[in-house]
Amino acid sequence: MVLKGLFLQLRKPEIGDVPILAEWFQDPEFRQNLFEVQDEKYEKKAFDLLNQNAKDSTQTLALIAENTGREPIGLILYQNLNWRNRNVEMNNAIGHPDHRQHLYGPDLYLLGLAYAFTTLNLHKVFGYTYHTNASAKKLNNFAAKTSGVLPKHILQNGNYIDLVVFSVLKSEFVSFLRENRQGKIEKFLKTGIFEELMA
Repeated sequence: MVLKGLFLQLRKPEIGDVPILAEWFQDPEFRQNLFEVQDEKYEKKAFDLLNQNAKDSTQTLALIAENTGREPIGLILYQNLNWRNRNVEMNNAIGHPDHRQHLYGPDLYLLGLAYAFTTLNLHKVFGYTYHTNASAKKLNNFAAKTSGVLPKHILQNGNYIDLVVFSVLKSEFVSFLRENRQGKIEKFLKTGIFEELMA
């Protein structure tokens, strides 16, 4: 099943994506949004993601989002996949800085939730956002809700900063889709990516 949004579609990473991922991992702003990518072995990290995806019982799953021209635009990273309790930590980031001012962010985010709740059949998606990342907080509160704050949780540039915790249940996401079908996500709904959830 290929999930297509307004501007992007998801696919699993391939060996040819390693140089692109390694380049993205070198960008501090990109790394800042993916808590797991913190060392400087960028190419090894890209290979590790591919190897994790190949495992049958993976706890980390990565998906590449590409535009209609098949250009890789962003990455969705599912971490701490808990199959027993059907929940996952989701992070996503747009790769090249030139693409961060487009409408790719909401598309990537909604595709990530759609994949988690349909293809993976999960019950809950949660994640963490730096308190200082206003755009990520706004995006996370688009369909999810703030579940709490972890005070002074991450050391960044010599200072401890807060982490904002967000979460959304599958049932809450379906309610969000139904309540906004005539509003802010009408165009997204027309792509058909949420048909299975709303059936």
